[in-house]
Amino acid sequence: KLSDEKVKEIMDKEAVGEAFGHFFNKKGEIVHKLNTVGIDMETFKNKRETIAVFAGRKKAEAFIAISKVNKNIVLVTDEESARRILELIEVSFAS
Repeated sequence: KLSDEKVKEIMDKEAVGEAFGHFFNKKGEIVHKLNTVGIDMETFKNKRETIAVFAGRKKAEAFIAISKVNKNIVLVTDEESARRILELIEVSFAS
């Protein structure tokens, strides 16, 4: 329910996904924050075990970004998404 102007502002900062009211770029940097109800970023950062569930190639970059905040994530996804994550990781290691 963000205004078109706010969406453009967030996208101009190269956001690839949102989690816990935080929009992240590819590097896992927070580019915008919203007030939300539920688990907060500090709780997520300090969790030893987290499960992420998603499907769709378009969400791969968002998963990579959030995994930079907390690497202790068990991922449940489809094969197409997993292949896309591997493609993106391979590209980042090559750079």
